[in-house]
Amino acid sequence: LPSWPNAYSRLYISDGSGWGTTQEKGLVAAWFFFAALGFIEDWALKHWLGQNP
Repeated sequence: LPSWPNAYSRLYISDGSGWGTTQEKGLVAAWFFFAALGFIEDWALKHWLGQNP
């Protein structure tokens, strides 16, 4: 996607050409899903094993 190479430009460009496209929404949703999955796995491992691996 042309809007993803420079992530910092997204902080100040609120209406770029790739903003809100289906592909971008899918990438954002996947990023949040995998980030949440990682946080949950870290918590579960710490809870079950008593330490953070």
